[in-house]
Amino acid sequence: MRHMIWLTLMLPLTAVAGPLKEQVEQNTTDINLLQAGQAVQDGRIKALELTDPVPGPQGPAGADGADGQDGAEGPPGPPGPEGPPGGAPAGVSTAAAQIQSALDLTSGLRWLVQDYYRKNGSYAPDNATAGADPAASWSNNYVESASIFLSGIEIIFRDSLLSEIAGARVYLLPTDPGSSVIWFDCIGDGRTDAYLAELDCIFSDQPHEPTTTIRRQTGSADNLLAQSNAQQLVQDFYNLNGFWPSTNLQAGLGLAEEYRNRYLILLEVSGPGLVTLRFGDQGHPAVKFRMLTWIPVDNGSSIQWDCVSDIEQRYLPPGCISQN
Repeated sequence: MRHMIWLTLMLPLTAVAGPLKEQVEQNTTDINLLQAGQAVQDGRIKALELTDPVPGPQGPAGADGADGQDGAEGPPGPPGPEGPPGGAPAGVSTAAAQIQSALDLTSGLRWLVQDYYRKNGSYAPDNATAGADPAASWSNNYVESASIFLSGIEIIFRDSLLSEIAGARVYLLPTDPGSSVIWFDCIGDGRTDAYLAELDCIFSDQPHEPTTTIRRQTGSADNLLAQSNAQQLVQDFYNLNGFWPSTNLQAGLGLAEEYRNRYLILLEVSGPGLVTLRFGDQGHPAVKFRMLTWIPVDNGSSIQWDCVSDIEQRYLPPGCISQN
């Protein structure tokens, strides 16, 4: 039958009239569809073959040695190709496994989205508001960036990936079912839909308090305090003058706004010798616009620094906890 189709296709179209010409055109369309479908299937089969490592072929056995001695064993064959990253169910395509790695990578973002929602009753509009690192910080070999927006999380894949998902996107959309957890639905961009179907891509994360994330942000206060040398300068002024400085200028520091990092917006000296660090709007809601203040106390033989703050005790940086 296939030979007859091809024979018919070889006839000049001008020589084919009426219904026969229409049949030839239909046959041509059917063949093109079959060839396109086979190309897609071949691509999927190739991806599946790359899912698990395949051992290389065994080397040939050595020749028999003289006087009944066995010959040397042949060298082993080269190892097969390496499979995709772990975390994905067995048997999925390479593209699906790479998408799974993105879901694993962004679990921290999901926690922050959920945490912000529970505290504020609405979803955070961006990474900074949720207390998350910038979008480009959430990346690996497959993920270009991951960003929070009002409707959820957008994951963008690198252009250097498999052509099937290079530059593609996956969206994680949160839903509050009224329970103690937020559910996330995985939505593709058209190119990633088929690979998401291979994964169990509707999930929830147990309630999670991102203590580590917040402590890392408050810990930047210890770093800024050390870099500025503020406490030592306040002590030096006191030892020289017999009273505490009340301004940055008296302590030998620059303007308060000159001392900042991603989370902190100023370091200010006020009387009597207080050193205060203030957080801006780039941190987690638990630290936004809050302050850490170190108070110097003259014990006669040494200066002790006490730390007070309107930040919860469990989030305080090591330098503040150890001096409380």
